[in-house]
Order: sequence, then structure tokens, then C-alpha cells
Amino acid sequence: MTLPWRTFTLILCVLTGFAMILALVHTRTEAPTAASLSEPLSDIQTPSPWRPHELAVLVDPDGTETLDRVTQPERAEDFVPRPRGFSAGYTRDVHWLRFRLYPPPLDTQGQRHLLLTIQPPFLDDLRLYLPRQPDAPPDGFALREGGDRLAFAAREYPYRAFAYEVIFPDDQPLTLYLRLQTTSSSWVSLAVMPAHQLAGQATGETLLLALTFGLLLAGILANLWHGLWIRQPLYRAFLFYLLAFLLILFASNGFLAQFVLPDAPDWNNRLTSLFNVLFQASLVYFYKQALDIGNASRWMRWVYSAILGLTLLAIPPSLLGWYPEAMRVLGLFILLIQVLGTLRSLQLWWRGTGENALLFLAHLFTLTGLLITASMQMGLLPGKVLLLHAFQIGVLGSLVALQILLSQRVRTMERTQMNSSLAAERASAEARMTAGLLEQQRHFMRMLVHEIKTPLAVMRLRLDAQAPSERMQALAREAIADIDAIIQRCALSARLEDQALEEQPEICDFPALLRRYIATQPEPERFEVNASLAPEARQLHADPILLGAILSNLLDNAAKYAPPKSAIALELQSQSRNNRPGIGLSIANLLPPHHRPDLRRVFEKYYRAPGARRRSGSGLGLHIVHQLVEQLSGDIRCHDQDQNRLEFQLWLPTNPT
Repeated sequence: MTLPWRTFTLILCVLTGFAMILALVHTRTEAPTAASLSEPLSDIQTPSPWRPHELAVLVDPDGTETLDRVTQPERAEDFVPRPRGFSAGYTRDVHWLRFRLYPPPLDTQGQRHLLLTIQPPFLDDLRLYLPRQPDAPPDGFALREGGDRLAFAAREYPYRAFAYEVIFPDDQPLTLYLRLQTTSSSWVSLAVMPAHQLAGQATGETLLLALTFGLLLAGILANLWHGLWIRQPLYRAFLFYLLAFLLILFASNGFLAQFVLPDAPDWNNRLTSLFNVLFQASLVYFYKQALDIGNASRWMRWVYSAILGLTLLAIPPSLLGWYPEAMRVLGLFILLIQVLGTLRSLQLWWRGTGENALLFLAHLFTLTGLLITASMQMGLLPGKVLLLHAFQIGVLGSLVALQILLSQRVRTMERTQMNSSLAAERASAEARMTAGLLEQQRHFMRMLVHEIKTPLAVMRLRLDAQAPSERMQALAREAIADIDAIIQRCALSARLEDQALEEQPEICDFPALLRRYIATQPEPERFEVNASLAPEARQLHADPILLGAILSNLLDNAAKYAPPKSAIALELQSQSRNNRPGIGLSIANLLPPHHRPDLRRVFEKYYRAPGARRRSGSGLGLHIVHQLVEQLSGDIRCHDQDQNRLEFQLWLPTNPT
């Protein structure tokens, strides 16, 4: 673990804690002060009309209270002031909220009206009672219904949450009552705005959430694209986690009711509950994989497995109407999982590498948001929209950290796979090279045994003969020469491969050198030389020994494989290539029937043409010629003029570089 990663994570932890403090301070400073309903308005300071005032709550455990009863003057003391907002957590109790709205200034048409919005969108049953409205009975209240049990098309405003118009007949404040009954978390966030601002606010919220949905979809597609989810359980779990979060984010923010199920509120309510439980299950399942719980201590494996099973068991009760009870239990265990996961990721971080710091950071984001939202849902913090979205923001932050983590793992796996492929290719190449060398050694030994066997047999006959004939003497001398040639060529080939051949260049008369090597041939009269060289073009600056090796091998090859007594044509002439002066030599000879070589392989090591096995040789001569010509910066080629004639064309520069 390197210092930059630790410093980076420490900074993010401090920033996260600072953001939590700011959120709580914002909640405290934004809340209105409690006041008595009978308190007269101050002539000095008029309360703001753009927020609710004097919020108080009455708990109705049995759901038997009515508007007439809770509005009686003697019941005013039963309402508990909630200056910081309202939140009661998962409960089946009915809650009556009482709050006061102050009139806004007159608009251009001489009217006083505003919009009251109620969050969150997943509340089941809302009944808002407004006094002194045009449609209200005398000294009574007008009823406005809402909640996700009401079809979206029946809402007063097509808004993902709930919006209601409040009309002020004069400059006096209005006291409103809100009856809340829900199987989801019981909390309410009230906001007040001018009527014309709702469209802009709804558009802004939709765009922001659509951007979030787009980023989640992009993450899902990116993880589907690389295909690791097919083989890796961790990536399958991450995809499940992304998808489940996308579904609960879509449903809990009211878009499921608005765009998918506008006329099926019951299905919308059930699916929202289902998506939330599935999200909790995906969270536990993913972190079980990411934290390598399978290799953790036994008690931690048991805890994760038990809580994962518990989240799956919570699905039927949630669909059968026991969602509050299931979530009260499940919420505590999810919080426990996040605490354990944070400690486990911190342990892995200090033991491992920088990527585990991202795992710790992801847990920290989720845990922070979960603590804030859970505290609010359980009534420990006031109901504010900012606090509601704390968990969603925390999960988004954790998903970003996890995406970076998994992307790093993908790159690491790709590098490992590439290195493995390169290592396998190198090993395969080395194996092929080793096999080739072994095959060359076997080929060389077979060649050596075959080529030396015949000369040795001839020499043995010579030694066993009491009075050897002149013919036998000549054959014995020829056998010795063949063995010597084979040994010389093997030694020269080895020196070329080891790059141990040192040149000692000097001025050489190339035609004279050619004639000298022709004279060493057993039948020099077979070679017909046609030289068209000027006196000043006869000389080469090269090593005479290397030139001799080239000429002797070419002459030996032509004499050995041409038909007996056939002529061998040699032509010398001045040639320039790429503006470099030089000497060209062509050697042409006839070929016996069915002895045509493979022109692509004539310069390969140990290659011998068809029919060559009946003559002694090593298969090294032309290979040596090719290597030496390249060393002298020259060129040699082989082609057949017709099916019965073979020609080698040699070119050497006058002054090789």
C-alpha cells in the first residue's frame, strides 16, 4: 500500500464527514421555530410565505381519528411540535401533520396563491385538508387526495411527487392538516413555491435523474461489453447490484408511476417494495463477493450468508403487505453488514494494495448515506429531501469507486492475459527453436554418417588390397578429399554461425583466382570461361580465403551434379548495382533427369536436391556460399533457364563496405 492512496482516501473521508456535518447544519438552520397557533402576527416581521411554519404532529396508532376531532381547540396540545421536520420510520401508525402557510404577495392578477409540494413520491395515502378554499364548505376544509395508491392520471399536477395549489382569500395565514398513512417509511418533506416554478423544477429534477439513469445504464452496458460477467461471479454480482439500484432509483423517485404504470397504482406500490428488497439483497451479495468473504473467518461467512438469506426471505412478506415489519428488521441487518464490510475492507486495504482502498471508500460512501437515511427513516433525524437522497448519493459514490476498482481489475487481467500469451508464444517459439536445433543435429549426424560411410569403405578396400590398382589409389585419394571437404565445410559453417569468422581483405585478381580454383578440380577441362572484363575491373578488395570458399563450393556443386563429361559455362563481366561497381559471375550447368532442385531451398542448411544422395556431400556448400556472399555485401541467386539447365548468378562489389 503506497502513501498516495492512503492520503487520497483520508482526504475523501474527511470531505465525506464534512458533507455530513453541512447537511445536518443545513437541516437545523433551515427549520422554522415552533409557535402557538393562537399567537398573533407580528407587525414588525412577516414570516416567509415560501416555507411551512409551526409544524406539529399527532400520532394516531389505531387510525381512528377524524378531521373534526383533531381540529378541536382542546386537541391543540396533543400535537407535538416538529420544528426540524417530521420522520417516524417504518410504522403502521397514522400521523396527522398540522402546519401554517403565510400568504404570498399579490400577483399581477390581484390573487394570492402558491403551490405546496410533498415528498417523497412513495408515500401511500395522503389527505390534505385546506381551509377557506373556493370549493370548501363554510367554516370547513377542502380535501385534496394523493399518494402512490392514487392513479397518476388523477393527480392535480403531473408531477413525480405531489403538488397542490393553495389559494389565500385574504392576507391571513392558513392552517393546513395532512393525514399520512403509508407502509413505506413515514416521513414528509414540505416545500412551498410560486405556481409558475413547478414546471422548471420538475424539468430540472427529471434531467438530473435522467442523467443519473444514463450513467447507470452506461455502467451496465460497459460491464456487459467486456464479458467478464460470464466467467466471474464478482462481475455478475456487480451487474445485479447496478441493475437493482437503477430499478429502485427509478421507482422510488416516482418515475415508475409516472411513465410505466400510471393507471396501476397497486402494482407500482408492490414493485417499489420489491425493488427495494432486491436492492438490499444485491448489495449484500455483491459485497460478499468483493470482500472475498469466502476466505474470511467462519463467523463472518455465517453472518453474510444469514443476512443474504434473510433479504431473500423478506421478499414474500413485502409483497403480502408486511413491508414495514420486514424493513424494520432488514434495515438493522443491512446497517450491520455495512459496518462489518467497512472494517473488512479496511483490513484488506492495510494488508493489500491500492485497489482495496477503493473498496473501503465504496463502503464508506454507502455507510455514510445509509446512516443518514436510516436515522431519518427511524425518526432520529428530521424528514428532509437532502437527507432522503443521502443514501442514493452515497450509493452512487460507492458505484463510481467500485467501477474504478473493477476497471482496474479488468486492466490487470488483460495485462496478465497478454503477458501470459506473450510468455506462451515465447515458450512456443523457444520450443520450436529447440526442436529445430535438435532436428538439425539429427539431420547433421545422419548426413555425416551417410557421407563418410562411402569414403571410409573405399579407404578400407585400399588398405585391405595387397596390390592396389591405380584406379583404387585414385578412388582412395578422392575419398580422403571428400572427407576433408566435409570437415572443412562443417567447420566453416560453425564459424559463420558463431560469427567468429574474421575478414582480412586485400586486393585480389578475381579472374586469376577463379582460374586457380578451376585448376584444382578433377576435370578442369569441363569449365568454359568467357571473361569480358577490362584490366582495371579485374580486382576486388576482399578476403581471398572467403572468395576461395565461395568459388570452390560453386565449382564443386556444378561439377558434382552436372551430367558426367558435360560442359559447365562460366561468364565473367563487369556489373553495377545501385551505382556500385562490381563483378558478376554466372555458372550454368545441365541437370540430369529428375534432379531439378527446389529453387526456394537451395541455400538452406542441409538441403540436398533429389538424386544428390548418391553423391557425397554435406548439404552445407551452398548455405556457406550464401552466408559468405552476404558478409561480403554481395548477392547470389539461382534460377533454371529451362527444365534441364541450372544457373547461379554471383555479384560481388569491387569495394564492399
